[in-house]
Amino acid sequence: MSRQRAAAAPEDASLDGGWDRRIRKGSIEAERTVDLHGHTQDEAYAALAGALERAWRDDVRTLLVITGKTRPAGEDGRPRGVIAANFSRWAATPALRPFIAAIRPAHPRHGGSGAWYVILRRKR
Repeated sequence: MSRQRAAAAPEDASLDGGWDRRIRKGSIEAERTVDLHGHTQDEAYAALAGALERAWRDDVRTLLVITGKTRPAGEDGRPRGVIAANFSRWAATPALRPFIAAIRPAHPRHGGSGAWYVILRRKR
């Protein structure tokens, strides 16, 4: 694996044309799903890390991660959609990046802007 490819952020990582075509059409089927919506940031990160590790260990290639949508702050001033806002940053962390080949926003039929497809690396 080249250093440039390894250093690329997961949302910028390249996939072959077949993957991206299936993602655009919404014909990709996730083998597993993890729902982070409604968790605290710490709980969501821990759930994501655990789901990624289990999926990679079980040779899963596609994981659908439901983050919820980003939204403006509520009337109480508290930020909303923090998990969605942090997801791509979490995917790029040294603890999670080794499991991830790429991430892409989900097709509307799979959650649209409130979800992501995670394409996991193959074991070598």
